Amino acid sequence: MYFIIFISFMTGELAYCHENIALGKTTWQEYPLLNEKNYFKSEYAVDGRKTDLSGQQCSVSQNKKYKATWRVDLGAIFGIHHIKIFYRTGGIPWDQRNGHIGRFLGFSVYISNTTEKSDGVLCFKDATFTKATMPAVVTLNCTHYGRYVIYYNERKPTNPSYYSEYAYGELCEFEVYGCSSSQYFGEKCSRCPSNCHDNRCHIASGHCFQCDDGYQGNECEQSCQNNTYGRQCSKVCGKCRDGQQCDYINGVCYMGCAAGYYGSTCHQECPLGRFGENCKNECSVNCGLPGTCDGVTGQCTGGCQKGWTGRTCDKSKQVERIVESSTPLSSSVVYVVVTVLCLSVLLNGIVIAWIFIDVICRQISSQTKSRNELSTKEDTIKTKPRKEESNDEYEELGQISHATNCNYDQV
Repeated sequence: MYFIIFISFMTGELAYCHENIALGKTTWQEYPLLNEKNYFKSEYAVDGRKTDLSGQQCSVSQNKKYKATWRVDLGAIFGIHHIKIFYRTGGIPWDQRNGHIGRFLGFSVYISNTTEKSDGVLCFKDATFTKATMPAVVTLNCTHYGRYVIYYNERKPTNPSYYSEYAYGELCEFEVYGCSSSQYFGEKCSRCPSNCHDNRCHIASGHCFQCDDGYQGNECEQSCQNNTYGRQCSKVCGKCRDGQQCDYINGVCYMGCAAGYYGSTCHQECPLGRFGENCKNECSVNCGLPGTCDGVTGQCTGGCQKGWTGRTCDKSKQVERIVESSTPLSSSVVYVVVTVLCLSVLLNGIVIAWIFIDVICRQISSQTKSRNELSTKEDTIKTKPRKEESNDEYEELGQISHATNCNYDQV
């Protein structure tokens, strides 16, 4: 393969023009014309020789056939920009008197990924040329992708009278122009957008034929949004936790699944007996139907068994009754304890007061007794000669002492 290379002095970039990607490739012809000198072989149409269009540099099919088929195998799928065909002139002027023109009229060109033209696309079909308008060298704008380029002609009773009676394939050179790789497009063979599937894009516009998983847009520049993912963003995300966007390429919910779902893409509903986020909880054995509940909320199917209550049947009714009955009992106990404490404080106060008064009274009694004794001694000293009066004085002192005694009963 040969490149036509030029330098862009404006940008300083190296650019590549389209090249003839059919040059030297493998060819095939349905009815090859055989002769002793082995002329007119099918590969002559891609050998690069086009200085002599008389026939010796051309691929020629057999006479008296109603179909003529020739194809070239590009070796891989390429983006094709245009095709150029050099037809056999026979070495004589190309005008209405040239019999080769009638053989060229009505031809078709297909581009296919298989050897069958029916599997490909029709690139061109001649339905307008006449002997006066058909050129010897034809350029076709065939912007398609494919591996095989097929030339085809046939003759039917309905063909115009100026067509040849039989179909011929007389190709002196068949050139297919495009970029050297399917990953390039445009006149300068720029690289296709990075997210094009198989790195293939339209040879002229650069628009991707198909996007890689997770991307969309003409150039596959947009990632999937709005809970979509996959090829052409055609798949819908599963039930990701908190409604988050799944991975736009593979659909995985990296933060886990919402209640009632499980699996990497959260598309699967909880199996029987499980519920909650990522289905990590087990339904209660106390359900009306043991181990069966709503996959999202865990609410038991068929209610609860006897003695159990709650949405998930995890609360015992007996425990609830104990709790309910213990509430007023606790209040009564508190009331009694508070009352006892108050009475205790009051009684303690009385006892303390009684002890305090008793101590004071004992002190008063002790002081009074001491004074009486002192007074008695003094009187005894003063009246010692008067023995007859001492009894009366003692009697009076005894009365005074008796009068100053505390009355404990009153206290």
